[in-house]
This record gives sequence, C-alpha cells and structure tokens, in this order.
Amino acid sequence: MRLRAEPVRSSYVCLDPLRARHAEELAPLLADAALHRFIGGEPPDLDQVRSRFVRQSHGASPDGREVWLNWIVRTGADEHPVGTVQATVIETRLGSVAELAWIIATAYQGHGFAKAAAGLMARWLSQHDIRQLCAHIHPEHLASQAVAASVGLLPTEDMVNGERRWQRPDMGAPLTRKALR
Repeated sequence: MRLRAEPVRSSYVCLDPLRARHAEELAPLLADAALHRFIGGEPPDLDQVRSRFVRQSHGASPDGREVWLNWIVRTGADEHPVGTVQATVIETRLGSVAELAWIIATAYQGHGFAKAAAGLMARWLSQHDIRQLCAHIHPEHLASQAVAASVGLLPTEDMVNGERRWQRPDMGAPLTRKALR
C-alpha cells in the first residue's frame, strides 16, 4: 500500500500534508515543555523540528514497512497552525492498521481541535479502506483519552512503554506491533 497524505478540510479544521517548511511556524508551538508531560522527551528546537519533518514527509519508514501520514492541523476559519496529527499505517495479516497520534499546542487545547482533527483523519483513513485504528495513550492523559473515544477507540489491557493501547472494538484482541508482522 502506498498512501500519501492529502489536504483534508472541514469547517472547523484543515489538515495539510506536513512538509519541512512548516517547521518555522510549528517549532514555537512544539517548544512548550507542557506538551511533553505525558509523551516524555524535551521540547525540540527549530533544527530538530525541521529534521523530524523532513523524515516524516518521506511518507514511509526506511524499510518500507510503515506508511507515515502526517498533517499540520490548522483552524478552519483563518488556517492558523495549532498542531499536528499522524497515522502510521502497518500492513498486517488482518489488513491495514493505523496507529494514530495528535499534538495540539497548549494555547489551543480545550477547544475541540484535537477531536475535530482526529475525527477528520479517521474519516479520511476509512475512505482509503483503513478502518482498524489504534492509539497509545498515557493512563493519566484524560484529554487524549477523550480524543481517542471520540473516534471510537476503547481502552484495552495492553500496555506499551507505559501507555495504554486504545483500539476499535471490532479489531478483536489487542494487537502488538510484533504480533502484527
């Protein structure tokens, strides 16, 4: 499978394929230490953000086993950047599975941007025959749990690197990356 991120729009949010040139406008938003409370790590500087976006915009892992779909999230009204969403798609014996992630800048949290963007991404994935969705969320990150639930994901008992796996109930038993290959 070879998908490429495409522009996706709603009246509330716009998803534009992520490119290295977006680093300048997103780096200040991603430099907030509060964003790393649950995901760990340190806030990246501009060069680190640019380097990450260069890698992500290739659209696939170096070995070709994963498809990387990355978007910048913008407000629908003025197209102001507020964060990113991504789907890592893996082909499995059970079909394609997309692992979802989202980051919304602290100043824009609590306004429904993450739910709107994740929902728009989930609908786009479904239109491309990817209906098996999952996410890994820190057990104390209630806002991300609400986003996951808004796209139909439910928590499982499976923990991966300290994060609970959430997935659609129709996926059956929790699947790990190792089991999927």
